[in-house]
Amino acid sequence: MNNVNIIYLTSDCNLACEYCYESLNNKEKVVPTKEQLKKNVDIVLEREKEGQVLFVLFGGEPTLEFKSIKFVTEYALSKREDVMFNLSSNGWLFQSDSFIKKFKELKAYKLGRLYLDISFDGVGNFRRKLKNGLDTTPYTIKVLKKLKEEGIRYRIRYTIHKSNIDYVQEDIPKIIETFKPDRVITSINFQELNGNTKLNQINFDDIFKKT
Repeated sequence: MNNVNIIYLTSDCNLACEYCYESLNNKEKVVPTKEQLKKNVDIVLEREKEGQVLFVLFGGEPTLEFKSIKFVTEYALSKREDVMFNLSSNGWLFQSDSFIKKFKELKAYKLGRLYLDISFDGVGNFRRKLKNGLDTTPYTIKVLKKLKEEGIRYRIRYTIHKSNIDYVQEDIPKIIETFKPDRVITSINFQELNGNTKLNQINFDDIFKKT
């Protein structure tokens, strides 16, 4: 595996997370055209001629541009066989059976080359809100259970921030036990936690050894 190559699909999002680094509400919506997406894929494939190539489909919320997901994955697969895709999503649209059906019909998914990451911050997830201020946590929990029922492999992306840093040690094992994702990936909101000594006290080896 070579570099992680981000393909930005949209600046639009259906959530308004309190700690979002994008500050999307104050920006004009940007959605790349098919030609721009094609050019981005070509640049990556030209640069990485050897080894497996990983494309991260990102936003905003990339599932809002499902046609772009379909186009990028099918175009890249038409150029090279050894490509993988990682879709980073807030999971909101996966509440819909029709959306799940569309997702499972993607060629990249059928080939086992499309991996899904769902953002969920455990006890601190209340900061992941809809634009009307509604907490998304109960809906995300339903989505995580639904994905398991549908047999969709997924990972949970857990962002450590000021509202869950005191609970990480217990929170992550509980998430793994409850939802049984393929993997939990952690990231850190350094804007909030820069200089926070509690970060150095988190023993990730111990967390994952227990689970």
